[in-house]
Amino acid sequence: MSTRYSGIPLLLIAAWASLLIIFMVTRPSPASPFSWMLIASAMLVGVLYMQLSNQESMRTQRATLAFLDEVHALVDVHDYQDDGHLAEYLDDNERRRVVDELRRMPAGSRSLRQALAIVSPELLTGDQPTPPI
Repeated sequence: MSTRYSGIPLLLIAAWASLLIIFMVTRPSPASPFSWMLIASAMLVGVLYMQLSNQESMRTQRATLAFLDEVHALVDVHDYQDDGHLAEYLDDNERRRVVDELRRMPAGSRSLRQALAIVSPELLTGDQPTPPI
């Protein structure tokens, strides 16, 4: 998953806010076509924003599950107690680096704790190692 920024959500929020401000400033008659146009436009922009937000959420969820599946498939030595938030603690680049570090280790001794110590040692601060299973 790429981490490139898309300004579309911000643009949609700005458009929605602008429509609301126009509505409040002009105070169109409730029966006027202009009033209905503003309301319909604001609703359309809101629906587009919700769809875009939902798509981004689903994309993030798929990427997180793919990362966790890949890590669980590679790890041989279970010496890091994951609280279920490991993927949230790492950005995309760090996730790739963790997987690369695990692949560099010899099969049979791939340790998530060692990979995290190389990529993001701050995650291990105060963490007690769990005995290998």
